[in-house]
Amino acid sequence: MPEKTKAAQPESEKRKRMRSPAYPYVNLETAIKRAKEFYDKEQRNAAALKVAVKHWGYEEKSSGGAQTAAALISFGLMQDEGTGEKRKLKLTDTALRIVLDNRADSEERAQAIRTAALTPKIHRQIWKNWRNDLPSDDNLKHTLQLDWKPPFNPAAVDGFIKEYKDTIAFAKPDPSITISVDEDESDTDEEEDTGRGKGSVQSYRPKIGDYVQWAPRGVLQFRDPKCITGLSHDGAYAFVEAIGQDFRSES
Repeated sequence: MPEKTKAAQPESEKRKRMRSPAYPYVNLETAIKRAKEFYDKEQRNAAALKVAVKHWGYEEKSSGGAQTAAALISFGLMQDEGTGEKRKLKLTDTALRIVLDNRADSEERAQAIRTAALTPKIHRQIWKNWRNDLPSDDNLKHTLQLDWKPPFNPAAVDGFIKEYKDTIAFAKPDPSITISVDEDESDTDEEEDTGRGKGSVQSYRPKIGDYVQWAPRGVLQFRDPKCITGLSHDGAYAFVEAIGQDFRSES
């Protein structure tokens, strides 16, 4: 009788499952251009997400459109209201200050831009560590992939470094600015999904084709589960069918 051997555990199951920290899909200069495009069409009014993305040249169900909206929200240039098909976007006071202030050398506009640049959590964390004294790209990549908590996915780290450096170069924040990052804002590592033993944690990671429900604060947002049609480049967002809405793919 053939000897029975224990199957080797797939390498993918051995690795610790983790995601890159979320960061804006576009840099701040591009985000401000998108805010201006939205204002040119809607002024101070709110508009449905599927309408907003068309102002930016995207198809209604495009993941790029949803990611752009998420970037503007991350920079504090947009806010959303409502959920599901009733979800709408509108420009914030910060965005209006930037878009409408056409005075030459306006300090108020410059300050609003500096504020927006350091609004994303990951931007505040990087600024707190290095301000204007970033290490070399190779050194920064090494730190973000190996020492950062949670570490960056190698596929995303170059995109983030470019976005961050472009944003800081555009906004020119004062090096004396001190940023405090609340403890509850700090990302934590995801647990290894072993599926075995006491205290093991099985961490679900969405995939295209999965059917999912979204329940922020325990309130179901979809009448029926929706099929995932796309994932953001950093894995932080999933996009679902026939609703034009994104949700955090965190466990």
